[in-house]
Amino acid sequence: MPRKGYRKSRAKPEESKSIYLYTYQSCETRRVSKLFLPHQLLAKVLFFLSGSKKRVSETVNDPSATAVNHPRRTTIIDVLKELRATTFLQLIQQTQLGEALQGSGPYTVFAPTDDAIDRLPKWAQRKLLSDSELLAQMLVYHITPGKLTSKDMKNELRVPTLFHGKPVTVRLYADRKPTINHVTVTVPDAIASNGVVHVIGDTLFPVPVGTIVDVLENCTSFSRFRNAVIRAGLDEELKNQANPMTLFAPTNDAFDLLPRRIRETLESANSTTSARSLAVKNAQAILLQHVVLGTYFSPALKDGQELTTAAERELLIGVRNDRLREVGLGRVLRSDIPATNGVVHAIDRFLSYDDIC
Repeated sequence: MPRKGYRKSRAKPEESKSIYLYTYQSCETRRVSKLFLPHQLLAKVLFFLSGSKKRVSETVNDPSATAVNHPRRTTIIDVLKELRATTFLQLIQQTQLGEALQGSGPYTVFAPTDDAIDRLPKWAQRKLLSDSELLAQMLVYHITPGKLTSKDMKNELRVPTLFHGKPVTVRLYADRKPTINHVTVTVPDAIASNGVVHVIGDTLFPVPVGTIVDVLENCTSFSRFRNAVIRAGLDEELKNQANPMTLFAPTNDAFDLLPRRIRETLESANSTTSARSLAVKNAQAILLQHVVLGTYFSPALKDGQELTTAAERELLIGVRNDRLREVGLGRVLRSDIPATNGVVHAIDRFLSYDDIC
């Protein structure tokens, strides 16, 4: 039940909020207006976080990477205490999420370790501490309705979270632990009376702002590639939620490395002349060499692996220290930018285009 006086002070679900989202380290912070917050629980989180910007300073060691047994009557909050997910738990308890996670549920919580939260880049920590709405989004993005154990996980399963239903993606491997987006599950199946907790080795951040096209829109470093996608008529395909995909997106500087002929092909795709259809076809052939069907975060890839693009070309993958470093002849500038329908990796050049006429 809401506290006395709470109804008057909380934002109505239909009211819009203006928030700051940060999706790419080299990009400017952009204001996104009219982001609706219809989920009642998220509205409560925002209410209780308002004015609270206290840093949690105490951290403890990671739990061991084995499943943990818990009494059946313990709630998710009790399990988080036993797992010593101290920082995540303290953030949860600053909000009404703490009350919800002691209720009947059921919920599934992907709980980052204290070290995982500490490893967030300094810019991300500053942003979360200064923006209570973004912090609330990050927290509810780690929680899904229902009980999802490791036995229920399937490859490419997309699980809606409490953050407006924006999904996380499960990937399974024969020789490795499952991942949630790009993050490895280190301790699975800590069972509670009202759900289950999976400890994860990193934080699910940044929170996806939308589809792959939205990622391109929200990052100025992708503006030229985004414009080429729109001119070629591929934007609707890259918004498709039904078919998850991976995009290797060249940054703006990559356009300056293109031969003049290729650059003109991409720029003339919106021509109104009779040659428009040929220009669009050639532009699509270039751009589709950067699209792979399926969601391939870094943990899904191995050094020397080949991926087949939507243009039916093979891309050679380079992985170093468990991070995606190269694709084809391109260097990966930033990996694992999540979208609601896949993932984007930023690269420093366009991939093969030698067979484009």
